[in-house]
Amino acid sequence: EAVIATVEGTDFAERLRWDPSCLVLKTLSKEGADDVVQWRTDFPWPLSDREFVYRRRLERDGAGGAVAVSKAIRSSSDLVPVESGVIRIRDFVQYCHVRALEDGSGVTIAMLYRNNMEASLPAWVVNWFASKGLPRYLGQLVGA
Repeated sequence: EAVIATVEGTDFAERLRWDPSCLVLKTLSKEGADDVVQWRTDFPWPLSDREFVYRRRLERDGAGGAVAVSKAIRSSSDLVPVESGVIRIRDFVQYCHVRALEDGSGVTIAMLYRNNMEASLPAWVVNWFASKGLPRYLGQLVGA
């Protein structure tokens, strides 16, 4: 339920607790069935932090899980000014489905994610992410 609450946005404080790369995560407003969310993530030096401002729609599925669909708001600087040294991501789409396992031992997460990081990433960053960053993040997610 804690992971589902993180996806739902009812417990962003929990995500901030277990994910040290998450610098800012908050709901800015509600627009009908959608939330407008600000998310800033820490990138290793010498890269700049990335920030996403996006619209997210969340639905509970019939099996007790949650489905969240998120898409960047391209013209978001009027909602949140872009800070110096932070790169705003304007091309981002995510589909995430989270569901508790029937035996209560954990959750399943299915995620499709695409973004344009607004920069060419050096090979060492891609290699670091594949060998260290993603496995560490998944370990933190499991521990949450």
